[in-house]
Amino acid sequence: MIVFDIGANVGQDSKHYALDPLNIVYAFEPTPQLLQDHLIPFQKEYPNYLVIPKAITDYDGTIKFNIAGQHDWGCSSIYEFNENLEQTWPGRTDFKKTEEIEVECTTMRTFILENKIKKIDYMHCDTQGNDLVVLESFGDCIDRLQSGKVEVCNKNPLYKNTKNNYKNVTNFLNSNGFVVKQVESNDPFNNELNITFIRL
Repeated sequence: MIVFDIGANVGQDSKHYALDPLNIVYAFEPTPQLLQDHLIPFQKEYPNYLVIPKAITDYDGTIKFNIAGQHDWGCSSIYEFNENLEQTWPGRTDFKKTEEIEVECTTMRTFILENKIKKIDYMHCDTQGNDLVVLESFGDCIDRLQSGKVEVCNKNPLYKNTKNNYKNVTNFLNSNGFVVKQVESNDPFNNELNITFIRL
């Protein structure tokens, strides 16, 4: 089984796949602290867990990356935070940029072709406002993706200038041969949704 975990964070959604030596996991994460503290140490123990220290977007090169480092770095993004989040996301104090760095980036299509990957059985994607761009970056390799889960905005966008909403993502999935299997809220305010999908 081939698994892509894009925006892997600490690996909470993909490490368990690596416990089976027959699986290969590709964990994409650009945040240095998460790489050093969580993902690279796990890769040393499980060589079938392959850490890719890059952001996924719509081109190959480098990109500005906003670090949100006052809690657990999980909200770091290529996008800027929206305004007035203390009202739309009450109680969240971690939505603040603490540092801006430059990271390497690539597209899914480039990575798939360079690594000669014929099929992705499952993709977990949580790229803080960029999931639609990740899907689009597959290009003509989208037919190699069989199933997955993405995170989308439902209301009160966390980030500025992102089109990563329910309508746009489900339209993309439906037009590329997928069916939505489950939609569930990702937070107490119903601001974000997780969409589980599978190829028809």
